[in-house]
Amino acid sequence: MEFLPDADLISIFGLLDLKSQLNMAKVHSRFYSLMPLVWGSKVSLSLFELEISSGDLRHYLSIIRTKLQVLRLNMINRESFEVLTSYVFPNAHDFRFSTESFHLKDADILMIIKAFPQLRTFSPVGHFTGKYFAYIPHLENLRITYCGGFEGNNLVHIMQAKQLKTLNLDLFGCDEDILDIDLPTDGMKSIEVLICDEEEFSIWFMNNLKHLKNLKQLTIRGKNYPSKLLDIAEKLKAVGRHRLKQLEVHNACNSYFDAERLQLDVETFVLNYVKNLFPSRCNITHPFRHIKRLLFYSCNIEDADCFGHFLQLCRHVDVIAFEDCSFGFQHYTFSAPRIARHRATALNMYLEGTTFVKHFEDGAPMTWSVEGEDRLFKLHLTKSKIHCVGQRNISINFYPAETEI
Repeated sequence: MEFLPDADLISIFGLLDLKSQLNMAKVHSRFYSLMPLVWGSKVSLSLFELEISSGDLRHYLSIIRTKLQVLRLNMINRESFEVLTSYVFPNAHDFRFSTESFHLKDADILMIIKAFPQLRTFSPVGHFTGKYFAYIPHLENLRITYCGGFEGNNLVHIMQAKQLKTLNLDLFGCDEDILDIDLPTDGMKSIEVLICDEEEFSIWFMNNLKHLKNLKQLTIRGKNYPSKLLDIAEKLKAVGRHRLKQLEVHNACNSYFDAERLQLDVETFVLNYVKNLFPSRCNITHPFRHIKRLLFYSCNIEDADCFGHFLQLCRHVDVIAFEDCSFGFQHYTFSAPRIARHRATALNMYLEGTTFVKHFEDGAPMTWSVEGEDRLFKLHLTKSKIHCVGQRNISINFYPAETEI
């Protein structure tokens, strides 16, 4: 190693994971001196899945702190937090963290504010009432789902003081009286991404859609009954919104699949945890004309004939993806000429993590094949690029009314 040029060593160290790099830095003084050159250009860092000692954390953060812009950190103890807040991260705008053996409290927010003067995106975990959140100078994106003891009056104060672009709530159980407060409608006007549970949405936002002028993504966690979605769709149409960029639902698909009934153009439709996909049971009788991309996540498809019939109904869909889904048949052959027969554009089929499961027995790998060739059908045994929230919720991404698709 002593004969290798610095550039070669830096290239080699750059191929290692962080834990290995930290270990190498302890082996030899030359390696230690080269690590700043390996880490110096780091602008985004995720340490959620890595337990790192306070000493290693101090050494690492001292090198990368001035260039770091995004930080994900799992703090294993209070000392980790104290190491973190002993530095200033002048360019870090996104900080999300978790804790293991301890909880942070309200006063700790003041230390975070000093350490991250440019903070815009914040996802805290701890016993926070929200008392000091409005003091974060540049706060735009706030997730308070994991704030135990959060108080409703502080949410009002935050929305009055800040022009939030992203607000992630789901605060059920934090404050018994939290739903009795009235949120300021002026604080809703800048929101682009709203994530909340069904009750929060019904009480705070359902009748205030006209104030959510910049809303692009809406996620509603809960049981998501079809009637609730239709009610939302009607109110959206009433305020001039007819197109959805992405709609994600959980469990039931009879009303959700019926795009004509919803009278909303859906670019991407994501369906989670459906126990069985039957077009006839879901009242699917017409081709999907408004959906361009379909993703099924952790769903179950029992019958091969129903699966084939479903594909015929997707003649206007450009992308279909099945991720972590189970099937009641172990092998399926796609007929490229048949699928392409009534299509004007190519269908890209993505299959990833699919398994054959029969009578609740252990799963076996699925096998897929294609019969014939046609430029209008392409099979990919990989994951698609469609983003899936996949946490028992509805997710709706809106286009602004004036934006063209």
